[in-house]
Amino acid sequence: MKFCSRKVLEYLKNPKDMLVATMRDWRYKRDQRVVLRDCKGRIIGYGIVAEVAPADEEKLRKWLPYSGFSSVEEWVEEAVRLSGKKPKFVYLIYIVGRR
Repeated sequence: MKFCSRKVLEYLKNPKDMLVATMRDWRYKRDQRVVLRDCKGRIIGYGIVAEVAPADEEKLRKWLPYSGFSSVEEWVEEAVRLSGKKPKFVYLIYIVGRR
């Protein structure tokens, strides 16, 4: 799972409750183990998919504190900038290890 947003990479240095919320356009399964990587592909940590949901307004607001962003609008704008469109899913990842 690659993270290219500077805000998120900064957030991942000290994540709230060892959680990170991220929007993606492809499907991960609950309890799936993931390798967290920076934009250059370097491993920055390891996680487990704790929750999976459609990327709707309600879930984005609920998981905003774990995103690294100040507002849902800022978060969606960054997701669109990085992927070209608003991703379909939002994931809550429990971080089990960091590098």
